[in-house]
Amino acid sequence: MEKRLGKNTITPYDYAFGMNEVCTALQKIKNHTVYEKISKVLGEHSVEYALLHTTKLLKENTQSNIVSNIFDTLTLPVICKSESNNIGNRIVNFSCLNSLFTYVNKSRDGNFKAITKMAKNDSINRMHYTCIDVFKKGSKIDLVVYESACLQGIASAGPDYGVKYLRNVLKDQFTKGKIKPENIRVGVIEIGIQNSPSDCAIFSVSTAKNLYKNTETSELMFSKLNNRGKKFTLFYNSSAKNTIIDPKSVRQCIYLAPLFLKHATSKSGIMLTNAKDKKINKKGETLQQRIAGNYQLRDGFIYSNSIEVKREIYLHRVNERNS
Repeated sequence: MEKRLGKNTITPYDYAFGMNEVCTALQKIKNHTVYEKISKVLGEHSVEYALLHTTKLLKENTQSNIVSNIFDTLTLPVICKSESNNIGNRIVNFSCLNSLFTYVNKSRDGNFKAITKMAKNDSINRMHYTCIDVFKKGSKIDLVVYESACLQGIASAGPDYGVKYLRNVLKDQFTKGKIKPENIRVGVIEIGIQNSPSDCAIFSVSTAKNLYKNTETSELMFSKLNNRGKKFTLFYNSSAKNTIIDPKSVRQCIYLAPLFLKHATSKSGIMLTNAKDKKINKKGETLQQRIAGNYQLRDGFIYSNSIEVKREIYLHRVNERNS
């Protein structure tokens, strides 16, 4: 599939890899206002290419890939803005953890959802995203990191280096006196719904929207934060209990509402939850039935492409706003 731009014919693949260095440069922008302005222009220009690529993969029943990652980085700012407008609540994209903390330190009191690249601003080629639920009141800051994947216990895994960088950036905030250890609480919950390597950004946007739809979950998780400073409070959702590496290090198991699990790529984790038979939509479908409706056979495995369909929906919504 191709898109014409002037006299040239550019494929989404060529466009994405031509913009890869731009993605790296975006991560190094320290001023969030400047980042928002530049990324808005890039996102609006990239969305049609991203949509062509996403639709092609869906038609071919092909899993999201590194090109999808590049397009997610380019279009996340406009997707977050579009979905914020759609639900009337703040979903803010950050290019790195440093930028998130700078924003939080300067922001007004209240709650918002951050779709954050889990990397330092000088750590290139890191494309792992999470949804971070942020609550600020005066000098007090609470953060709950919703990790769609499972921590693997190896340095190269996206979730692992994401948490590592979060600890490093937070330590730097303490050292520079920007945040006092006694004023911040951090929790990390492994949801265990992502078995694909390239969909974390879209899972994160979906989680952010679900937290606004289900405010009870947001409030519950904030209430369970019992550590301050560098020690995180760790959780895992029941769908992840067979894949966590060291269950003894995890404080407690959480049972998230079914809507947080409906895009799970594998049914195995869902079968471990007490929500699998609960109805989750107006059609009266149970969680199991909702996931089964998106099953695809790929390389001998049954796989739900629900989150990939959601990516296409988000991109269509942005495209409609731009047209």
